Amino acid sequence: MSAEEEFAKAADAIKFDEIFFKKTEESLGNRPVYKQWKGDDWAERFLFYEGPKSMWKVGNSAAFGRPSLYTSQTTDVYSPDLALWMDEARGGKIAVLAVDTDGVPNGMHGGLKINRAIKDGWKDPAFPHNNDSIGEKAAKNCKYSRWLRARALHSHPALFADVEPADACQGTVGNCWLIAAMSALAEFPSYIKNNLFVTKKAFEVRKWKTTV
Repeated sequence: MSAEEEFAKAADAIKFDEIFFKKTEESLGNRPVYKQWKGDDWAERFLFYEGPKSMWKVGNSAAFGRPSLYTSQTTDVYSPDLALWMDEARGGKIAVLAVDTDGVPNGMHGGLKINRAIKDGWKDPAFPHNNDSIGEKAAKNCKYSRWLRARALHSHPALFADVEPADACQGTVGNCWLIAAMSALAEFPSYIKNNLFVTKKAFEVRKWKTTV
């Protein structure tokens, strides 16, 4: 893949933890430079690739050798969402996602491809797919939220894979208390697998019609 092709294929927008960046026409290290945006305003913070050190960086200026706020692990990937970002202060991974310019994850890199052919199945009446389940305040911050079934995201979803505390990342719902509890539980993966759910498989509930 040529440098031009990689530049074009890199994500148009990035959600770095809770910071949003848009791709500019500028480049460094044969990779796009991203600039922070808040609504229609641009802020002086940049996400770029420092070629000499082979890492993506977040800093107050897009230039080699300048102090950085965050750095990725050493990598040569063409888009920052494909790199591994670790938070040394708090521990665990930093959530870095490719998103649409409206802030919705677009799944262009991470395998998040929505299968719109998946039909609605059983819905928990105690957890409706509307603002009642996340609260009005969170709904205002998540105006682009989506309710999706696991099968719409992956043809063979797994209820359990490798369970790690860093797998739980807070979004914009404001549920840090819930994420903290999930991360604490994830310290004991065997307990979760053996005690939390009745079934250990993701399955589809079908309605059977009977005749008398």
